[in-house]
Amino acid sequence: AAYTNVELAESFPHDADLINHLAVKKIAEMCEKKSVCLIHISTDYVFDGQLGKPYNENAICNPINIYGSSKRNGEIAIENVSPRAFIIRTSWLYSSHGKNFISKIIQKSKNSSSIKVVSDQIGSPTYARDLAKAVLEIINFNESYNKKDGVEFFNYSNNGFCSWYDLASEVFRILRVNCKIESIKTNQLNSELERPMNSALDTKKISERLGIIVPSWK
Repeated sequence: AAYTNVELAESFPHDADLINHLAVKKIAEMCEKKSVCLIHISTDYVFDGQLGKPYNENAICNPINIYGSSKRNGEIAIENVSPRAFIIRTSWLYSSHGKNFISKIIQKSKNSSSIKVVSDQIGSPTYARDLAKAVLEIINFNESYNKKDGVEFFNYSNNGFCSWYDLASEVFRILRVNCKIESIKTNQLNSELERPMNSALDTKKISERLGIIVPSWK
């Protein structure tokens, strides 16, 4: 559970902080008290997107919007409480359930002959089912590893990276959607919200440490 509406978080920072930071702190405190291992899902938005290459787990955090800041504060709260915990940073999450980028563009294609999609924001798409499998692997890893108290970070996204335009194009190609995709730049959007321009994640650690074969985003 998280406050994931990035646009609304700018208008309701208190709500984002309550859910992404303070609630996480409470959960961490209960886990520490009960000696329960915590698995927390975080985000690529803890980074500013200026590194120029995929971010690994040791990269410096520098969130540039309210959502990213609230999620980073949640991570810090867990580290300060320091229960036995794993923090998984993921990105561009989608599934067949709920609202996400893929479901939105499919819906738009039904009502329009063309859509506009940003081509200069780069990231790593993540299929929720693949992320869920990785969480199960971490649970098995924790039980066999007998990890002591302390926080360990893992990145998990599907392998590789693309732009939102690339992702939309691949979706429409697979589904044979007859809808034109127009490439636009971030500065053409009607939004003042800052987003990381390249927040692709390096998943080498989770692959090597847990033996997980990470599927390509395609």
